[in-house]
Amino acid sequence: AGYQPALASGILLVPTGRALLFVNPVNGGILRRFDPGRGITATPSVYGPDALVLSNLGFVYGLHVTMPGTL
Repeated sequence: AGYQPALASGILLVPTGRALLFVNPVNGGILRRFDPGRGITATPSVYGPDALVLSNLGFVYGLHVTMPGTL
């Protein structure tokens, strides 16, 4: 569908239209799924461990991204 992933803290952020997937780039496993309602299509903007995400409803979310088990 042409959605572009982004990399934050070693995790791929993949917008799918239905949700934002947090994917382990080593094994392809889905670590987490974020859907604020109506999904996410836009490519996240990444600033170090933080990402800004625009939902399909027009809301901007700030997310702090870390690997599971870390702060």
